[in-house]
Amino acid sequence: MGIHLDHVSLPTGRNHFKQMRDFYVNLLTPFGYFVMVEVPGGFCGLQGNRSPDFWLHRGQEEFAPIDRAAASADDIIEGRGRTHVAFRLTSPKKVDEWYATAM
Repeated sequence: MGIHLDHVSLPTGRNHFKQMRDFYVNLLTPFGYFVMVEVPGGFCGLQGNRSPDFWLHRGQEEFAPIDRAAASADDIIEGRGRTHVAFRLTSPKKVDEWYATAM
């Protein structure tokens, strides 16, 4: 097919990192995942088979409700943790095709 999900990184918020870490470790252990790399309270990478492909990080602050009408786009982006999803493509041509479709 030429495209594969490479990894995902999810923000947890500072106060929920341990709770979410423990939840996902328990959830993914039956599927062969284990914590490969970790900075306690900061981030962890869980590995399934080749390298960490599921990451958790605490983000910049807690996820309090925001008034989207009053906040600028920069306020929304900078004030919250970010979700990161990466795909692996098999060739530069596939990257160009993906980009053309996405844009």
